[in-house]
Amino acid sequence: MNTFYLIRHGNKERERGDPSLTDSGKNQASKTGKYLKDKNIKVIFSSPSQRTKETAQEINKILKIEINFNDALVERANFGDVENQDFPEFLEEWYEASQKRNIEVHGRPSSFQKGEDVKKLILKLSKKYENKSIVLVTHGGSIGDFARNEFGDEKIEKITKKEAYKADESIGECSITKISVENNKFNLINFADTTHLT
Repeated sequence: MNTFYLIRHGNKERERGDPSLTDSGKNQASKTGKYLKDKNIKVIFSSPSQRTKETAQEINKILKIEINFNDALVERANFGDVENQDFPEFLEEWYEASQKRNIEVHGRPSSFQKGEDVKKLILKLSKKYENKSIVLVTHGGSIGDFARNEFGDEKIEKITKKEAYKADESIGECSITKISVENNKFNLINFADTTHLT
């Protein structure tokens, strides 16, 4: 059995494109690293976006293990991808794609496809690192897309008390979604837990 800790990046700068972490975000990541210190983590995989990369690096100041970067963990859409698009327009497109889960907007992966990308990576890593604990540093949307695919909208709505297409709103900065994988079957242990940050 493998255990995966899916971690959303820490608090980021409010800017277009590929923002860095704020000092608060770095502090959140440091607290996350301290929480993970005794969890026998074998390896960290991270989205290559700046905010996830910095989160992984802050966590790794505590864990001191191997970090790998993988495009499967990249968010399906980022504010700034589309030239001259304002934030309300970006949000409108985001939620439309979160409701109509198979549409591709501006050539981006669909919500469903992004969830499948994360799932495929998890299954691949489960085979490579048998019976190990692994950290995945990614984005709220990617975690939400994966969770909706694998555990179903009804279960996610029951946990978050929100419509499933708004699942990412419940996935806080440096929250941990913990799952186990055995024989290609997934078990949700914790969803978007932030108690380690208090």
